[in-house]
Amino acid sequence: MTLDDDGSLLPAIRIKEDPEDFLVEEIADIPRRDGGKYIIIRAEITDWDTNKVVEAIASSLRISRKRISYAGTKDKRAKKIQYFCINAPVDVTRISLNGFRILDTFRSDHYLKLGDLTANHFRIRFHGPEDDYIKRRYDAMMANGGFPNYFGQQRFGSRRRNTHDVGRLIVMGRYEDAVRLYIYDDRYDTEDYRKDFVETLDYARALDQFPKTLRFERSIIGYYADHRTFRGAFDALPKNLAIMFVHAYQSYLFNRMLSLRIERYGLNTAIPGDIAFPVDRYFNPDRSRPVEVNEVNVDRINELIRKDSLRVALPIIGSEVGPDSSEFGEIERKVLEEEHIDQAMFRNVEYPHLSSTGDRRIVSAKPVDFSVSGGIMEFTLGKGIYATTLISEFGKVVDSDISSDGF
Repeated sequence: MTLDDDGSLLPAIRIKEDPEDFLVEEIADIPRRDGGKYIIIRAEITDWDTNKVVEAIASSLRISRKRISYAGTKDKRAKKIQYFCINAPVDVTRISLNGFRILDTFRSDHYLKLGDLTANHFRIRFHGPEDDYIKRRYDAMMANGGFPNYFGQQRFGSRRRNTHDVGRLIVMGRYEDAVRLYIYDDRYDTEDYRKDFVETLDYARALDQFPKTLRFERSIIGYYADHRTFRGAFDALPKNLAIMFVHAYQSYLFNRMLSLRIERYGLNTAIPGDIAFPVDRYFNPDRSRPVEVNEVNVDRINELIRKDSLRVALPIIGSEVGPDSSEFGEIERKVLEEEHIDQAMFRNVEYPHLSSTGDRRIVSAKPVDFSVSGGIMEFTLGKGIYATTLISEFGKVVDSDISSDGF
């Protein structure tokens, strides 16, 4: 429960009542070269899930979706300006999709991959508190050194917020349980056909009853029809979607650890044993230059944090990234114990594509060029930093982005 400065509950702040209310534009520096190997598309997309629009582009061009890459995933219920990379000799003018408009095309020798962004610019119409209230909350947030860099709620699913729970079961090697929870979760699902399938395993009836829009669920049911087992069923999904369950669980662990960190040390205080990264103006960390905090340099590190030159980075637990050597590392280890998880579990020998080495994520960030006027916020955030997390500093976010695809 988040409280205002005077101890009162923060107001509800409603977003995405219409896709046009939420505009996000990718900022990327992609080198252009005439005759380059790849076709880069810059497109305006409205009310499309990123993975589904890739499928639709591939179908329009009659190529494998594996030949299409992109720099970032975006919320479905929004207007997005995104970059896509096509590794095939095709005519992109053949793409004809509702809610998809090509703004620019060029060639490049740079193969676009996830994370190849500098930042994202947002323009968000909101409903609820007045502009003056937002400005006051913004000033308080900036005086506190920014906002906690939690993974946003969409990381855990839109309507069915169980993606991390499925990921936990995958990490634990409980694949059948993971598939069953993905197909039917009694906390969220009311459809009889979901419950019926996990109870009866009647795949023929399920394929008749599950709507065609639930492509991923139908793919898993189809896998069961062919193999009569749920083991390996996540192979029926695109690899970037299957690993998303594991990443969601890692994000859940990070959010838990960050909450405990703030309770004990505050938002931006470095302690000996921490790892910090230099950050640019958008708070993108330079992971190539980690700084180890010790008893000698801790005061200097905290001074650089106050100047927004450095940020402490907590672990995203994986096979190669474990708890810190700092005093806080003991709390991180306790979280893993409570979850009955250890670092080695993230190396999946049986299904290597469901492995994750881990990473580090900075504990806080600030918006760049923030403004609010007439119920519209504008700001820019570094890559991987969630707008909904920032907005939650101003009120309880009521997000209308409810999808029906389980993610």
